[in-house]
Amino acid sequence: MTTAPAASSPLVGWWTGAPPPARRALVAAGLGWMLDAFDLMLYALVLASLMADLGLTKATAGLLGSLTLVASAAGGMLFGVIADRWGRTRALMGSILLYSIFTAACGLAETVGQLAIFRVLLGLGMGGEWASGAALVSETWPDRHRGKALGVMQSAWAVGYAAAAAVNWIVNPLFGWRAVFFVGVLPAFFTLWVRRRVEEPAIWRERRHAAARPGGGVGDIFRGRRLPLTLAVTAMNACTMFAWWGFNLWIPAYLQLPAAQGGVGLGASAMSGLVIAMQVGMWFGYVTFGFVA
Repeated sequence: MTTAPAASSPLVGWWTGAPPPARRALVAAGLGWMLDAFDLMLYALVLASLMADLGLTKATAGLLGSLTLVASAAGGMLFGVIADRWGRTRALMGSILLYSIFTAACGLAETVGQLAIFRVLLGLGMGGEWASGAALVSETWPDRHRGKALGVMQSAWAVGYAAAAAVNWIVNPLFGWRAVFFVGVLPAFFTLWVRRRVEEPAIWRERRHAAARPGGGVGDIFRGRRLPLTLAVTAMNACTMFAWWGFNLWIPAYLQLPAAQGGVGLGASAMSGLVIAMQVGMWFGYVTFGFVA
């Protein structure tokens, strides 16, 4: 007598049952987002050292952070167009190369103006990576598992932030904040794997070879029944991002700056350890609510 195979656990069955191209797409997008967080959050982690070395005021340091985020919004739109026209994987590789190169360039900055230029160009790549990676995952995973896949992709941000804190913990005391930024060029090599192993989604390939242009456009989300949902979700995300970045951009510097400058006065090791602990909780939140969704 034969017995039926045991059903896969819901916690892992969605992954093991997915086709290999979908799994590779999620790995590529997740690692891209993880490395994005790694590069972007290096600024927050070295901010106390950078302010002292370049003579930045808190207002200027905050302005540089804001410029990066404004640039990321522009990068999301720019690479969204690139992803539609030339492919999700090409846009993903381009955005990773962009933020990797200009993260390393931040370590060469001698003036506030140079640092601002490098941070803006880095921000373009940061916003482009999410736009490209989310499109890649959404188009390769079925509806019933898309929330889980995007939750896992988003959780990679916490891993990248924690990795950045670990690198700062090791590198900054030995070689200084410039060397921390130089480590940020390493994600560029990840594009070699993406080029060899990740396929374009079938939906994009079909559209590319279709004789007629697909119907609809960006303007559709501002029309009819979609308008209230678009406005509500945009407002919700804008408020969330305002709070998240306001907190996370400054918490490492707050922990490390001396009390005379409004900080706590912790050493680099203690600050990095606390940031890593925060990311452990953040990772569980990302993954959990992906399953809830």
